[in-house]
Amino acid sequence: MEFQIEYRTQTTVQLDLEKSLKIFEQNQKSNRRYLKIMRIFQDPSQPLDREFQKLFNGFYRVRRGTDWQEACYHIMEMHRTDPSVTFPQLLNELTYHTGKVDFSFATKILHTINPRMPIYDSIIATNLALWNNYDGSVDQKMCRAIVIYDQLQQAYRQLQTMPEMLQCVDAFRRRFPDFSNISTLKKIDFLLWSNREETENE
Repeated sequence: MEFQIEYRTQTTVQLDLEKSLKIFEQNQKSNRRYLKIMRIFQDPSQPLDREFQKLFNGFYRVRRGTDWQEACYHIMEMHRTDPSVTFPQLLNELTYHTGKVDFSFATKILHTINPRMPIYDSIIATNLALWNNYDGSVDQKMCRAIVIYDQLQQAYRQLQTMPEMLQCVDAFRRRFPDFSNISTLKKIDFLLWSNREETENE
């Protein structure tokens, strides 16, 4: 299935629905961590304690050191009930506290705060032809990340209005009813993230 979208120039997004559903099913045990992460985070009575951090680190493959993690979870706690926080604001805070321009992790933090904001990683970049160049100064990296994230948002806005993509979302919902309450954007994210080759469970 192909989807024609425009956010820079016209781009063709190719989605093999059956392959995506199969790979998602293979990794469903891991993906259920997402549901638990969001359930805990959206309940202010639940602390973002070590149990939560282990879940987040495992699902998003956090390999950063203790100082980085402390900064990350401090920012998440600070904006926990602030869905209006923007990507540039969050990226700037994360960079200021860690000294690293962690584009992908900034989007994962933002999505946890606001599930209607998309996540950027290498698999999504490949599917949407939104590759990042990690060279340059901190300011250059931050500016580039902000531009690419804006393009990512444009791409998802278009995909969420396409009848063919919504049919794929409906197929996902019917196959995995436990995930039916997640945002449409996240369903598309799961479909695109699973739209890849894989030989073993993650």
